[in-house]
Order: sequence, then structure tokens, then C-alpha cells
Amino acid sequence: MKQIQLVPGPADLSKYNSNPEFFLENFKVELREVHNPCCKNMIPTLTYTVQLQRRTVFSLFFFIMPGILINICALMVFWLPADSGEKVGLGINALLAMIVFLMAMTENLPPTEKLPLAGVYYGSCISLIAANITATVFVLSVNGMGLKGYHVPEWIQLLTLFVAKIIFIQIPFMIEETWELDDKNPPPANIDEMPETPVEVFTLDQDGFNPPNYDPPPNKEKNSKKEAKGSRIKVQPFQRQEEEEEKFNYNTLKDPFQRRALKALESLYKMMRDDDKVSAKKHLRSRLVDEWQFIARVLDKAFFVVFTTVCFLFNIFILTSSPFRERFDYCPLEGEGACDEMTFEEIKQLTVEMAANYHITLPGGGGAAGGGGH
Repeated sequence: MKQIQLVPGPADLSKYNSNPEFFLENFKVELREVHNPCCKNMIPTLTYTVQLQRRTVFSLFFFIMPGILINICALMVFWLPADSGEKVGLGINALLAMIVFLMAMTENLPPTEKLPLAGVYYGSCISLIAANITATVFVLSVNGMGLKGYHVPEWIQLLTLFVAKIIFIQIPFMIEETWELDDKNPPPANIDEMPETPVEVFTLDQDGFNPPNYDPPPNKEKNSKKEAKGSRIKVQPFQRQEEEEEKFNYNTLKDPFQRRALKALESLYKMMRDDDKVSAKKHLRSRLVDEWQFIARVLDKAFFVVFTTVCFLFNIFILTSSPFRERFDYCPLEGEGACDEMTFEEIKQLTVEMAANYHITLPGGGGAAGGGGH
């Protein structure tokens, strides 16, 4: 510094050419005093920094806009019915598309130690889509619980009704009846509590089969109580229990017609009882399927609201973090904010004129002209 004194001068931008992808954001000079072991005295050093910034419109159109559209397509997964079979497929296709755009973007980005904002955006989008697929698989699993015969716990019913009211989902009348929202007619908890079909009493006598509310004509030959008791029985097939069937002895019936008719009624009763059990099982399974499908629909809408909110806030954060205005921060004039109202071309012309007219006056009175530092 005793032999050569460097003085920072104005930048000369006369040779600068604009670029379609990047623009010049700053061009500054900094004077530092560096100590070198070879010399006792400090060595002056001028460091010129050229700061470039990618044009925002280019990045938004080619990088950010495809990511936003893919996120919208991924959110449509929650609107697909579970029976369509395309929920997971749509999510995986969105994930693959996002990975393809990430690979294409990284080829156009310069290598740097700091993670670029576009890389953060696509990495976060891939994470959101992966969480989207996980939630979709969970919804499909819940939707199939009814086919497996699982009953809906009470706490799940309360939570589902609470969430449905928050996100304004109308509760079907079948669910209202099934979940005892109507206290007057509560549904049975299992098959054993299903009501049986009432069956009227039939009467068998020696003359044949008499339907209900039928009064046979009086028989003058059989007027004794003993004969009437032995020749007429009442059959209630749908109200008898298995234990009573096993204890009943058909040999007590003297008339062969009565024995054959009673056995036929018992066989018919068993067939109808089995049909009732099968029908009750189908009804119960159908009810369970409707319950779990309603829970799956509520989960779909809830996940849609949550993921839509997260994606919206995330995109707003990314877009506001990226600089939109193409500005040139370098100002050769003294004073804060002296170049705020000037365009880049005006600043560029000013730096060219100042560099051409810049002179350094030496202590001895001599002068030296320079366009930078001397």
C-alpha cells in the first residue's frame, strides 16, 4: 500500500449484453486490505461482484406452472369414488410426472452449494403427493372394512359426524337410521336381535289342514273332549325353539297324515328360517358396507380440504419468496435511494459516462484517468 494505492471507481457497463434467461441484478466493487506473508505491508485488493438473477416469468411458466397443475390433478384423487379403482393410479401418475419435471429442471440449473428455490418447491410437491397417496390407501382400506364384517365403533361414529358437520357433508337418511340418530327405531346390533317374521297358528286335524281364523263345521260323530284332544293339534313352526323340536315325539300322533303334515311343516320352517338367517346376514353386511363407505367419503372430503389448504399456502409461500421485479441494485450516485426512479438503461448510461470522465488526482498534483480502479 506504500507503493500502489488502489481506488474503487465507477463500474463500466458499456460492454454488457442482455440475456433472455438471466438479468444483471447487481455489479458492485469492494476494497479490501489483504495481508500476504511475502510482504510486511498490506496489499490493497479490489473485488468486483457480478450478481445475476433468473428471470421470473421464465421460471414460472416452465417450472412452477406445471407443478401447480400436477398438484391440482393430485388433489382430484379425493373426488374419485373408491369403487372406481383409479385413485391410487392417478396419484402415482402425478408423482411420476412431478419427478420427471424435477429431473428436467435440475438439468437447467447451475450447480450451487445452496438449494435453489425451484428445487425446494418440487421436493416439497413430491412429498405432498406421496402423503396424498398414503391418505388414499388409508381411505380405500376404510372403505373395504364393511365387506369384512367389522362393526363401526361408537367413537368413530361420533368423530365422523363431527367432521361431516364441519365440512358441510349431508348425512344420508340410512346412516341416520343406522347410527341411532333416530332414537325411536334403533337398529339391531347383530343378527340374533333381528326381528322374526310373525307366523299365524295353523291347526291340523284328521280332516286336513285348516288355515287361521277357520271354523270347521261341527262333527256330530266326534263330540267328546277326549276324541277332540287326540285328533287336533296346533302348530306354530316359526315360534318353536330347537330344544322343543328335539323333545317332540312324532310317535304320539296316531294319525299318519298328521305326522307327515307336521314333518312337512317342520321342514318348511327350517328352510324358511335358514333363508331368514341368510337374508339377515346380507342385510347386516349391506348396512355395514354403507356405514364404512360413508366414513370413507367423509375422509376423502376431509383430506381434500386439508391438502388443498396446505398446497395453497405452500404455493403462496414459494411465489412470494421468489423475486418478481427485475431490478438493478447498483447505484453509482451517492445517497440512499438516489437511483430508485431510474431504469436499468439510464443507470447503465450513467455508469458509462462516469467511467469515461473519472480522474484520480495524485498527491503531487498529477492526474490519471481510468475506467475502474488504478
